[in-house]
Amino acid sequence: MKLLDIAALQASFAAGDVASVALHAVQGTFEVRWTTRNGTARLAEEGGAHGRHFPDPGEALLLLKTLGIHSVQVDTKAWQPEPESVYEDWLKAKVASSLAGLQDGTNKVYSADEWAAIRAARGWDGKTV
Repeated sequence: MKLLDIAALQASFAAGDVASVALHAVQGTFEVRWTTRNGTARLAEEGGAHGRHFPDPGEALLLLKTLGIHSVQVDTKAWQPEPESVYEDWLKAKVASSLAGLQDGTNKVYSADEWAAIRAARGWDGKTV
């Protein structure tokens, strides 16, 4: 399988040489693969030495959409999403960082009046979530 960059995918697609495009799961990530009459290729990282992996399939789909590719197959057979504990560890680290910011003064504490002004400026009426 060839390893090609975005420009090669875009050129093949523009020339009508792309028969299909798919996102293939590789453990916890997805890679873009496409089929042409010359075989199958996968999207390379910048520099072309390694395949490009997307932790979020939405990011890959957005890239494909910007290239004008609107029909994509998704193969999740090999998908191994991160266990919840990874998310929990990330969340705990974010909360700890925020609390540390409150203690050392790097996170701003807003008064009730300041929050009211922010909500009003953003059009939040407090009635919707």
